[in-house]
Amino acid sequence: MASTLKSALKRDVVTLAEGRNLGRPTDILIDPSHHVASLVVLAKGNVADSTLFVPASSVRSFDTDTLAVDSLDALRIAAKEPTALALLEAGIRFMGRPLINSEGRKLGKIVRVQIDEHGNVLQYVARDGLMGWLKPRTRITPAQLGTAGREMAVVRGDRPRGDERSDADPAANGGDRRGVEASVDSVAEESERGDPR
Repeated sequence: MASTLKSALKRDVVTLAEGRNLGRPTDILIDPSHHVASLVVLAKGNVADSTLFVPASSVRSFDTDTLAVDSLDALRIAAKEPTALALLEAGIRFMGRPLINSEGRKLGKIVRVQIDEHGNVLQYVARDGLMGWLKPRTRITPAQLGTAGREMAVVRGDRPRGDERSDADPAANGGDRRGVEASVDSVAEESERGDPR
């Protein structure tokens, strides 16, 4: 079952051994090279070294009512974890990050990241236009994301912006799946399916 980062941020982090509620995470960071949730940030310090987090690998499931970890032993401080500190200092946050294609055209901002129960990214969703409602959504898989830098993300390939052909229909794409395979769904199609987002 898929979930979103936004919904995961609304769940409490709890410890099973001690029965403690550690509160809601302030952020969930994605490792851009592996497209998987890597850190569940509980408290950000004034400097990255003092950030308190739980490794995402310690979370039992991202699609349940809580983000359960085995015990308080899962808590970490960034100063003692070099890889976590590097990720925190890089500032890799996907929500709100501008998304462009390989030609430099803006595809919008990433408004949703869908993850599975293990924290693996299933797809990134970007929107453009006034509050994202006037333009279609751009959906890309992790394999289609070429670069995730500090300021923006770049999609591999060269499909032009606004191409609303569906990748699910090979005939609409000339019988193959060349270029960026990001399916662009219109808001009208989503409202017909009852998708409130």
